[in-house]
Amino acid sequence: MGRKISYMNKQARALIRKLNTPVKIQEYLYTVKYNPDNSARSARRVLETGKGHCFEGAMVAAFLLEQIGQRPLVMDLRAHNDDDHVVTLFKEKGKWGAISKTNTAVLGYRVPIHRSLREIALSYFPVYLNIKGRMTLVDFAGPINLASARFKKWDWRYGDENCEDMGISFNKIRHQQLISRKDIVKLPKAHDIVAKAALLGALRSGLYQA
Repeated sequence: MGRKISYMNKQARALIRKLNTPVKIQEYLYTVKYNPDNSARSARRVLETGKGHCFEGAMVAAFLLEQIGQRPLVMDLRAHNDDDHVVTLFKEKGKWGAISKTNTAVLGYRVPIHRSLREIALSYFPVYLNIKGRMTLVDFAGPINLASARFKKWDWRYGDENCEDMGISFNKIRHQQLISRKDIVKLPKAHDIVAKAALLGALRSGLYQA
């Protein structure tokens, strides 16, 4: 792994040395320019270009956590009439936290106070809103270990190829339901203030057109 890091440009190698805690990794992801494209690039490509969407941000965070001895774990969040989302998981003192690159203001970092992954997923539920102000999060899967054999065919750490199919493969993993798609459409819209706050600073071209 160390040999491949040497293939990265000077800027990326400097970032790897600097981003050595979950908080620092999250602060870095807030500076990454949101990528509205469907293609999914490796952690190396995001570190070198400073551009990425939620899946790409999850790859970067998982890669960086791996450099400091943690497992590269992610959670897949699936939505109804909205984009799905991927966050990177970490643990401190037995409690779960999450790191996230997001196009909205509220689907980002979660402090490590959660006793279960369901608790983390539920923390996103009331603010997981589409452009119509509807709650859309229906289920989640995790922890997904990116170091497992099922993901070896994608070089999500260093490669130049498109890893979009890797993200699509998450759908084959068993998800735990938070609410049915039939029931979520019956929930009331979020208040206008909450809906506007959720989309504060969002790149409109990167939002799901519900």
